[in-house]
Amino acid sequence: MTRTLTAGLLLLLLITMVAPCPAAQDAPAKVDKPEGQWETFKDPAGLFSVCYPREWVSESSQDEPGYVMLNYSRMDNTNSVLVDGEVYVEKLDKPMSLDDLSASYDRETKELYPTYQPSASSKEAIGALQFARKTYTRQEADKTVRQGVVWLASSGDWIITMAFDTSQDHFEKMRPTMEKIARSFVLGKS
Repeated sequence: MTRTLTAGLLLLLLITMVAPCPAAQDAPAKVDKPEGQWETFKDPAGLFSVCYPREWVSESSQDEPGYVMLNYSRMDNTNSVLVDGEVYVEKLDKPMSLDDLSASYDRETKELYPTYQPSASSKEAIGALQFARKTYTRQEADKTVRQGVVWLASSGDWIITMAFDTSQDHFEKMRPTMEKIARSFVLGKS
């Protein structure tokens, strides 16, 4: 009995020594993996991965690691449905709080799109990260109203931005898909 117990403990010790240690960010990370016809984009630099519907198009560049554009376009019986999205992971010179990141995002977006109006904000956990989630509206030059949702997070000196928008009349229909994409996000190699 003692010999069997000793052999079992030695085997357990050996397995523990050989098995790779998970990264701290991989700790209790519950991430939604969409089912069905979905693709997985893996950043070439290993900064993140994210799932998106197969009928969407992903565009990235080796010259710009940490960034992918996700777009969807199709015609329905009324007009074209277009969703513009981007996922961006960036290293900063120093850490930034979630509140500071959120305020900075609002300022910078307002400079690019003067009609940008955040309308609701909440906090949401995705995996091991805490995100600020915002919905917004903005009006384009041709008076088209766009509505979108953005998720922002900071992890040490890294920031994560996931933003999607579409025409206001398609927002509620496309929102569940945008949320599934965001909830599939994994920081680091997956």
